Amino acid sequence: MSQQKAQASTGDEFFKIETPGSPLPPLSVATKLPGTALPKLGQDHVPETKKVKYNSNPPTSGPHYAIWAQWGIHTKAPLDERLVHNLEHGGVIISYKPDQIQGQVLEQIKAQVRDLSKNNPRIILTPRPNLDTAIALTAWGYLQKLDRYDPSAVTAFYNAHIARGPECQNGLCPN
Repeated sequence: MSQQKAQASTGDEFFKIETPGSPLPPLSVATKLPGTALPKLGQDHVPETKKVKYNSNPPTSGPHYAIWAQWGIHTKAPLDERLVHNLEHGGVIISYKPDQIQGQVLEQIKAQVRDLSKNNPRIILTPRPNLDTAIALTAWGYLQKLDRYDPSAVTAFYNAHIARGPECQNGLCPN
């Protein structure tokens, strides 16, 4: 997948999507995906002034704003209502508790996110101070919590869920 990378002066690093993705094989009904499946709360757009209550932290589905967050590495958390829109468009979001994940471990996660983004840049890394765990992985309708950084768990979750949101068809997602 072709992509461009832009660095903001804030330390954020954003990925630009230039194609709808690559076709993925359909999932079998019996396929066990990583993470816990959560009830889906719909996919309606709401006004930017509305604050939405979600059924998980971080959220995995539900009403959201019409504009999503930029794909990439964030130093400040985007609004949940924007992030949920990213999930709807097949994204995977890695949230971390900044008082537990920092320094060398955070740099390792950033490197992994950059590497995974080469396959499909629909990925976000963001701090989330109110997490009840060190790391949370989210995709549309799925949440996996990690007590510590586990690169293989991150890769498995990403590979299973990338480009599988409800706006995607067989791995092809609208930009």
